[in-house]
Amino acid sequence: MIPIIFLLCSTSFSEEDGWKVVNGKAKNFTMTTFDGKVINSADIEGKVIVLEFWDTHCGPCLQLMPEMVELTDKYKDNPDVVIFIINPGWEKFENAKAFIDKKDYSFNSTYMEKKISRKLGVSMLPATIIIGKDFNLKFKHLGFDEKTEMGIVNVFDSHIQSLLK
Repeated sequence: MIPIIFLLCSTSFSEEDGWKVVNGKAKNFTMTTFDGKVINSADIEGKVIVLEFWDTHCGPCLQLMPEMVELTDKYKDNPDVVIFIINPGWEKFENAKAFIDKKDYSFNSTYMEKKISRKLGVSMLPATIIIGKDFNLKFKHLGFDEKTEMGIVNVFDSHIQSLLK
């Protein structure tokens, strides 16, 4: 079986919006909510899955938080879409939890072990991975590009809508 990191790295690049189109079956992963609930990817298969990675030391990640609230609010009633804002384990669980508790965001906040986020191809922040309903990897974006991020909700929405068809 091909490791997931290879699947995420063998991609075609879209100059237009900075997103990479990726292909290949996603491997199972787990993450933990800040109240201790473990979420396994097998539990959310069959949905469009948006994984947005952040940490408290990433200024652009923190800038995106209001947009992530807007995006999750837009899809909160859609049973075919799940969005997780994930700390990739590059900092202590307690630090990330304290930040999230203080901000009281309305989105699904989780923490992932560093080795799992690395296997998913997260090498810089912010990072986004979108998985289709068929549990195949579809889109990936690494880093911050002001041009790309200015309309990020529309970009996310466009990618999600293309996978809901």
